[in-house]
Amino acid sequence: MALRGTPLLYYGDELGLPDVAVPAAAARDPLAAGTLPGKDGRDPCRTPMPWDASAHFGFGPAGGGAAPWLPTGPRGGRTVADQEADPASTLQLTRRLIALRAAEPDLRRAPLRFAGAPPGVLVIERGALRVTLNLTDRAQPRGAGKLVLATAPVIGGAIPAWSGAITRRSGA
Repeated sequence: MALRGTPLLYYGDELGLPDVAVPAAAARDPLAAGTLPGKDGRDPCRTPMPWDASAHFGFGPAGGGAAPWLPTGPRGGRTVADQEADPASTLQLTRRLIALRAAEPDLRRAPLRFAGAPPGVLVIERGALRVTLNLTDRAQPRGAGKLVLATAPVIGGAIPAWSGAITRRSGA
């Protein structure tokens, strides 16, 4: 949401869904059938949205009804209902990031600049905002400025491993 251009979320990204193993007998992707022998095609990432913990994860009639056209795979904790109730979920983070982009003109219009950072840390500046992504397995300093949004709790000014933070420069 901090990069230039139109943000794009693929189906299931907002829940952090992994692909589902689709057995060859259950494959439905007409593009892959016959044209990509031995390949999964697009089916593993097009399985039904897991709305809740009911039969077939709420995809289809109440009470389970007919099975969806593709297998649903395991979805423990990754249903819309689960993530709606969890303020620390991937769904809630995605919503906060979308709202921040809508509210911050700098995230839509300001030039993008990569700033210097330690190895394993990526820093992007867009106007008054600074996005720091910690791509290491240990905490890293988040830098100066007011914390606007973080993917995980920032403790003592450090961004935890494998997480990120958006800050606003002082005076901006």
